[in-house]
Amino acid sequence: MALSMQIFLQTLRSLFQPKHRLHWIYFLLVVSIFGRGEPIIAQTATPTPVTVEIFLPVISDAGPPRTTPLIGQPIGPLEAVVGQIHRATNRDFGNYLLTNDNLTYGLVGATEAVEQQITTLREQDPPIAVVIWGTAYKIVEAEDIPVIIVDRIISTLATGTETPVVAPVATAKFDRINLRAGPANSYGRAGQVVLGQKCTVIGRNQQSSWWEILCSDTVQGWIDSRLVRVAGDVTKVPITEPTIMIIVTPTITPTATLLPTPTAMPTATPASPPTAAWRATFFNNRDLQGTPALVQEIPAINFTWGANPPLAQLPADNFSARFERIINFSDGFYRFSLSADDGVRFWLDDELLLDEWHGTSNRTYTVGRELVGNHRLRIDYYEANGLASLRLLTEFVTAFPEWEATYFNGVLLQGTPVFTQSEARSVNPLEYNWLAASPLPARLGVDNWSARWVGTFRFDFSTYVFRAVADDGVRVYINDQIILDHWRDGYKDVSNRFYSVGAGIHTIRVEYYERAGDAAVRVWWYPDNSAPR
Repeated sequence: MALSMQIFLQTLRSLFQPKHRLHWIYFLLVVSIFGRGEPIIAQTATPTPVTVEIFLPVISDAGPPRTTPLIGQPIGPLEAVVGQIHRATNRDFGNYLLTNDNLTYGLVGATEAVEQQITTLREQDPPIAVVIWGTAYKIVEAEDIPVIIVDRIISTLATGTETPVVAPVATAKFDRINLRAGPANSYGRAGQVVLGQKCTVIGRNQQSSWWEILCSDTVQGWIDSRLVRVAGDVTKVPITEPTIMIIVTPTITPTATLLPTPTAMPTATPASPPTAAWRATFFNNRDLQGTPALVQEIPAINFTWGANPPLAQLPADNFSARFERIINFSDGFYRFSLSADDGVRFWLDDELLLDEWHGTSNRTYTVGRELVGNHRLRIDYYEANGLASLRLLTEFVTAFPEWEATYFNGVLLQGTPVFTQSEARSVNPLEYNWLAASPLPARLGVDNWSARWVGTFRFDFSTYVFRAVADDGVRVYINDQIILDHWRDGYKDVSNRFYSVGAGIHTIRVEYYERAGDAAVRVWWYPDNSAPR
């Protein structure tokens, strides 16, 4: 080894002698001989997982804002990402972004103000596109989608570098405060907020002693200004106090007249549901039977009664209610989320979409439909005992659903379909968790059915990992080439790589069957940058 090193040094010195030009070649040969050991690899620091504290979310229908530490690895900054915001359910974040190229990110605000902006922009009607700046993180033990901590967000309708005006935010100072339909306690009850809940201030009365607040898609009403703390500029809040018209009915002195012969009264025809509000009918029993205890119109279905009776005429337990309304829908796909404690049923145009008539503890059920024009909605609810609550959220998802869904009786995807419709993606491209319920209570049983979803999605040129979680069988295809084939009973969490997916639009087909027990299917994919292309 010493002799070899001596030869190496001599060769190196000779390189500085111009007459020995061939020694350059000899030098390269020597380097190649003595360089056959382990190569020197530049050491790059592995990103250290960091604790990410985010608001989950600031605007919450279920209670006050809260923070949850999540362990994540920074992916990098994102600038001017364009997409549309949607509501996320059963996630560690309240919203997600679907970009113009069909990428999905969870969204959380870096501050309460940004989280408020995210929620406000999500609730625009009609929906609008947004532009987002922030940092993306891969959340450990959550492999499906990354999360963006948003530093800045604007609507694409904004001009230049204009930042949207953030409305003032009212925070409830006490628990279970009733909202009113107008700026006085004499108005009917319009909902309820809980301690710490944050709502957007959208109006005021002449004296600014009452605020009109918007807490969610379905919770809006008036609250005494002494019951909330308001943050933000209230000088530009418009006066939205309703005009009160007092009609004086003159007293008429009755005169004696002969009474006509009584005639039989015609059978009463049920009144058509209202369009501007919900008709709420309450009963003193679980079965919606007998003479109603009260019938009234309400602006939204968002109730957290807790252990209290909803009305003075009702008990705290063993009561029921029916809510009816006709709504004119713009063309598109809508997602209905019902949270109930205890039982609930949901009809659309007399078709039963959700049938969860059983005791439970504040469970959320979701169903979607492609709608246009007037449709009649009906919700039946009962409270058995303990805590009571009922909440309906209606979300316009998209005018162009990604999937064509077809449902069959039996597990073989055969015969005449019982139902076909367009369906929109969720946080993941396909994500349903029916548990022990049927996806179509009026058409399919809870067991022994199957379904097929076909959609087109944009891909970059890359190797992709395809994942599926299902109970029971599932198959996934890309352009009719099978990627995942697990057509058997039971729960499964499976994945496979597809190398060198070409850039452009590809057709994805998912086939699924439910034999018995719980039913669920979730399918998603993501680029595998570590794999050869």
